Amino acid sequence: MSESISEIRQRERLLRLDAHIRFEFELTAQRMTYLAIAESFLFSTFILALANSSSPNVHPLLLRVISMVPWFGMLLATIVLASVIGSISLTRKLRRERFILEGEIPQSALHPDVSHASWEIILGHLPPVCVSAAFLGAWILIWPSSSTLWP
Repeated sequence: MSESISEIRQRERLLRLDAHIRFEFELTAQRMTYLAIAESFLFSTFILALANSSSPNVHPLLLRVISMVPWFGMLLATIVLASVIGSISLTRKLRRERFILEGEIPQSALHPDVSHASWEIILGHLPPVCVSAAFLGAWILIWPSSSTLWP
């Protein structure tokens, strides 16, 4: 049983779509790793600086820099949240394209976990969105305490 050239091309296109979808998931995981590491440093820096800000020897410029840390944290969380939402949107488009292409090839070539929308995929998108939003929310709550640092 030999496959026609169009079936081979369709199968190759499916493999490329699968690889791109997997790549988007991996990019999201990398973004979340970088976000968690960067935010942990920002939180630690801010808390330590806030604890030492009452010292009379603290330079006024340092106090301004400390008060800007929540802005950096909010900006970083917002950028990562936007990129995660963009990645989810792109992944959905790629999956729709894959679904359309699947109709043109034999069922034996299809992977069931990629072929349909499922609650597992939706739940898989929740952590990156929720964690980014949680960091953003935490900085919004913390920000008023930093405004008291300005000399």
